[in-house]
Amino acid sequence: MLPKITGLFRLAVPAEVLTFEGSKQKLVKMFLICSEVYFDKNGDKQENVCTQNAEYWISEKSTLPDYFPDTDQLMITGDLLTNSWKNEKGEKRSQNILRVSQLDLVGKKKGAEDQNSKPDAKPVAKKPTASASKAKEPIAEVDEDEIPF
Repeated sequence: MLPKITGLFRLAVPAEVLTFEGSKQKLVKMFLICSEVYFDKNGDKQENVCTQNAEYWISEKSTLPDYFPDTDQLMITGDLLTNSWKNEKGEKRSQNILRVSQLDLVGKKKGAEDQNSKPDAKPVAKKPTASASKAKEPIAEVDEDEIPF
């Protein structure tokens, strides 16, 4: 049985869409990133970052990749596979790939226009929650400028 992964990810780079002649499917290749920012017992900011290559097969008529540039977060479920091969020097190589079975668009990037929003509406700042202000608890939101890629 393959390990099943469900997580909230962001695209580290734009998705690559491959088409195959004679096929009714497209392959969407993604390089995903997720991170966790927290403060250690000394109050120092720490960050854990995880990256993952992913593949998602979609029908040739699907317009899902058109939404990726405006998407901030993706909720992804899939199976973790390991591809193994030997390079030209005969060395064994391997790579983990997340084969996506479900992908949900969760949010838009900062500054992306919402079709339902009013053009002159002002953004509303969110107040920090009590848990976000405590030094020892993880912070759920990460500013894109803080991602090391």
